[in-house]
Amino acid sequence: QMGCLASKNETASSNKDADDDEFVGNGLEASSSESDFGPKLDPKDYMVSGLKGEVVVKPPGSINGQQFVIEECEDCDIFVLDWSAQVTVDCCTNCRVFIGPCESSVFLRECRGCKWVVACQQLRTRDCHDNDMLIFCSSGQPSIETSSNIRIGCFSYYYFSLAQQFAAAKLSVWQNNWTNVHDFNKSQAANADEQHWSYLPNDQYDKLLKPLAEVWPEGGAETANAASAASVVPRTWGSQPKDTDEAKEDAQPVFVMVFDQHHNDIVTALQSIDTELNNGALYLVITMLLSVDDEAAEAFFPDDAALRRKAQQGRVVCLYFVGADDSAHGTVGRAMGKLVEAGHAYVSTASTAAAQVKQLRQALASTKM
Repeated sequence: QMGCLASKNETASSNKDADDDEFVGNGLEASSSESDFGPKLDPKDYMVSGLKGEVVVKPPGSINGQQFVIEECEDCDIFVLDWSAQVTVDCCTNCRVFIGPCESSVFLRECRGCKWVVACQQLRTRDCHDNDMLIFCSSGQPSIETSSNIRIGCFSYYYFSLAQQFAAAKLSVWQNNWTNVHDFNKSQAANADEQHWSYLPNDQYDKLLKPLAEVWPEGGAETANAASAASVVPRTWGSQPKDTDEAKEDAQPVFVMVFDQHHNDIVTALQSIDTELNNGALYLVITMLLSVDDEAAEAFFPDDAALRRKAQQGRVVCLYFVGADDSAHGTVGRAMGKLVEAGHAYVSTASTAAAQVKQLRQALASTKM
C-alpha cells in the first residue's frame, strides 16, 4: 500500500515551494531496474510498509547503498543496520527507528510520536509532531518544516559494523552539525518566542530505542559490545545549555587541530579524558572536518608559518572544548600529548584559544542554509 506516499506526491505537484521537489518519490523504480552490473533488485527488500507492533531488523549487508522506504507503520521497532543512498519515511506513528549511515538525505514526513536515531548527510522533517531524535547530520543544517515538539540530541550508537558503514557512506564522524537546526516556519509562529524544537534531555538518550541485543539476539559479534562501547560518533554539545557555559566568566575554551592522516588517533585521546567529559569538568562543544585555505590558516595561526603550512596539507579535524576552570588546557594537553609531540596535532594556549574558537565558529556558520 502506497496511499500516503501517493497523496504526498499529489500535494507536492501543486505546491511550488522550492524545496518540495526533494520530497517527491522514493527512487525505488530506478533501484529495481535491470542493470549490466548485477541482478534485478526486489523493491520489497528495501521497504517496510504497513506494519503494526512488529520488530524489523535489516542487518549489515542487506541494503548495501540502495534507497530505502519506511511507510505507514505503527508501534514498530525498526532497525536499518546498514548504509543507504537515501531514506524516506512517511506516515508512521509511535515507532522506534534506527537508520544507519545514509549517503545523502533522510526525509521524515507526517510522523507522530516516534523515536529516532539517524545518521545522514542531510535531514529533513515535514509535518512531524512529538518526535524525539538523536541525529548525525554532516552537511548544512538539519531542518524542520511545519513540525512541532521535536526534541533533538546528538547521535549516539554502536554496533560492530557501524564505523565501516560511515566510511562507505562517505560520512566523517567528526563532522556532525546536529545542533545547527533550521526551522523553516520560525518566522510564521503566532508567538515570536514559540519554539518548534528543543534539546532532548540527557537522561532520555538511552531510552529512545530498545537495546539492540534484545531485539536482535542473533546479532552475534555485531551486538556483543553494543551496551558498553562508546558511540562511533563523539558526543558534542553545540549550543546546548551546559553546566559550564561558554559565556561564564571562568569558562576556559580549548582549541585543538589534528592534522591529516591522524584523525583516527583522536578516539584514543578522547577515551583518556572520558571521566572529565562525563562529570561536567569538560565539554566537547564542536568537532569539525575542515579544508584550510590561506586566509583561514592565517586566522588560526597568525604567528606560526610552520603550523599554517601543516594545516593546509590535507583536511584537518578541529575540536573545541570548554572547561570549568583553568585546568582545562592541562587536561586536554595531556590527552593530546603524544599527538602534539609527534607533530600530528596542535593544542591552543590560554592566550590563543578565544581567537581560534572564533575562527572555528565562523567556519561552522558558513555551512548554514
